[in-house]
Amino acid sequence: MTNNQYFSASLKPTINFMSWCAILPFIACTLLIWFPVTSLELDVLNILRLYSVVIVSFVAGSVWSAALLIQLGKETLVFNRKNLMLGAGFVAVLSWLVLFIDAKAGVFISALLFLVLWQIELKTNLARIYPEWFWTLRTKQTMVIALCLMGVWMTLG
Repeated sequence: MTNNQYFSASLKPTINFMSWCAILPFIACTLLIWFPVTSLELDVLNILRLYSVVIVSFVAGSVWSAALLIQLGKETLVFNRKNLMLGAGFVAVLSWLVLFIDAKAGVFISALLFLVLWQIELKTNLARIYPEWFWTLRTKQTMVIALCLMGVWMTLG
């Protein structure tokens, strides 16, 4: 996972900052569900569900485009482009379907979809093409999102 030919090192600070900013709504919504603020008239659970759909679709789209655009050079790994594209597309579509089921089940399935997408990147060897710092960042963020969603799932009645 040390291949940097596809990623500009100068973007690392921006990628880190923007990625962690994208995680903040998961943390904020989780905290607001655990510790409700009665003066806020927001449906925090539905905000979290919609935000999850948008983010998992965005990440799946990024993975899909990476599969489409990355051309291997001297790498000796087997890069399973077709399965990566099919898996990412399936996760994106499935993520929107969870809006039509019970909220508790939807939150649980959303957490699983983030983990499934992470596994797809790992199993198709896309993770080995990423620079190590990016895969570490993706892993940490996926786990934070999954923990937030699972934490909400455990508190729903």
